[in-house]
Amino acid sequence: MINITRLLQSLILFFAFTFALYGQIVPYDTLYDQTSTSSGGLKVSTHFYEAGYETNYSSYAADDFVCNDQWTITKVTALGGYYNGSIHPRAFNVVIYADDDPNGELPGTELYNYHNTADTSVAGAFSIPIDEDIVLPVGHYWISVSANTQLGNAQWGWKPSTGPYNYEAVWVNPSNGFGTGYTTWTPITTVWQGTSETDLSFALFGINGIPASNPDPADGELAVEIDKNISWSNPGNAVSIDVFWGTDPDNLTSIYSGPPITTFEQGQMDYNTEYYWRVDVYDNDGVATGRTWHFFTMQDPSIVLNENFDDNGFPPGGWSFENSDENLWSKYYGISAYGEGVNSARAKFFLSLISDSVSSMITHTFYPLNESDSLAFDYAYAATSMYFIDSLEILCSTDSGQNWESLVLLHGGPNGGLVTAPHSTSEFVPDPDEWETMKLTLPEGVTKFKFKAMSAGGNDLFLDNIRICEQEGSVTLIDDLEVPREYSLQQNYPNPFNPTTTIAFSLPQNSMVSLKIYDILGNEIRILIDEVQPAGTHSIVWEGKDDRGLQVASGIYFCRFKSEGFTETKRMILIR
Repeated sequence: MINITRLLQSLILFFAFTFALYGQIVPYDTLYDQTSTSSGGLKVSTHFYEAGYETNYSSYAADDFVCNDQWTITKVTALGGYYNGSIHPRAFNVVIYADDDPNGELPGTELYNYHNTADTSVAGAFSIPIDEDIVLPVGHYWISVSANTQLGNAQWGWKPSTGPYNYEAVWVNPSNGFGTGYTTWTPITTVWQGTSETDLSFALFGINGIPASNPDPADGELAVEIDKNISWSNPGNAVSIDVFWGTDPDNLTSIYSGPPITTFEQGQMDYNTEYYWRVDVYDNDGVATGRTWHFFTMQDPSIVLNENFDDNGFPPGGWSFENSDENLWSKYYGISAYGEGVNSARAKFFLSLISDSVSSMITHTFYPLNESDSLAFDYAYAATSMYFIDSLEILCSTDSGQNWESLVLLHGGPNGGLVTAPHSTSEFVPDPDEWETMKLTLPEGVTKFKFKAMSAGGNDLFLDNIRICEQEGSVTLIDDLEVPREYSLQQNYPNPFNPTTTIAFSLPQNSMVSLKIYDILGNEIRILIDEVQPAGTHSIVWEGKDDRGLQVASGIYFCRFKSEGFTETKRMILIR
């Protein structure tokens, strides 16, 4: 007797293998379809049961559906809503409810509440991607789909505005009359031709069954090591799996087909490349087509750090974000340091909706730096008031990001070390002359940097031309939070010294600084600083060399500090 189940399973595996050769497996299943098309092309529902219920804002329409296996919903198609070719809904709200209403007639407990814009809109059919998977076990559920719908010629209608889910619908009209500022959503329904009855029209797409999970590298992960193997978890009912791999998500190649495994050695990958992969799981009922995961490999460590943000992509190749508020950082087009480039990186602090949000931009991993190297970067910032003090902390790592050491903490506010331009109550966009350059001394062996932005809702910060250069007396900003009241030069320490000594000075405001070393005859030996420095207390190390890099002899030397009309000199003794 022929085993029908085994035969069907074999046929499924055969067709899956055949399609895999051409990379044509459809990535998502149709889970539930409650739509049809009339002769006139109007999308309508084939199911006529509906329920209306009151919320705090509006009367919604909801419909029920039955999930006959575990579903992972990745897309919802909603049909209907006002559409005349140019005026149509802009943002959508999808809500899934449990069927636990005591009377069994209305939607029960809210399980998922998801907001997004549609990626397609054709003749009133709106495809809404679900970026955060909705996972439903077998059962009975309800769904409502609503939208911010424009009416008429957009004189009266729903307008998207920033809110807790990025999009809210706000009722507006030219004369600011009835309902101005009222926040709500209008339900998506479709009118059956020739009747006044309405019904929710929708279709659900995604994964039918229990898919593979826990991808490693994680979906969207950045700066992945090029020799890392992919791994994942399979459901307990898996009979066999197929693994697909490649750099083109529309044409993945089958690299494994057989009994369930949880890791695969795909071989060494290329630097700075985006890879895609998918695991399809077969059980006795069919196939659960997996989500296509992706990740980016690290930048080539032999490439010296020199980033001007002019190339495509953000963050740059091999770079990554840390913390959940990564939208603080973005590429800013058309503005660059001193007007000499194309783009820059911006930390969006101005009127930030998420106060005290933190986001770090992390460079690629590179070969360990020498002790003579320093970090240089161009920056621009204008304060809004003394109450909104944004911050930027720059950290370095000598073990590729396992541990971090702080190099400097810069603050905004009226007199902070970040400030390079006059106070502004409007959103700051720097002019070419409103940029400054900072150089930081580094410990030996640095392999990675982190730029940690901390928002207080002040004004925007711009960074550009992040690079490694020769140290040449790099300045370290010790403290910019407690701004000094006057200019001063401190005595070097240690003194006498051999072979190096540290020189500290204070600035009450951003100032042009000249710091030079002279011998006992008055000859200029070394120029340590000759540039603008931010307000705060700074230090710099003199290694006992002249401008040619040669060691100077033992003896008495003088350090002369000049800034904004202030001059001070300290006597130093070098003993070799």
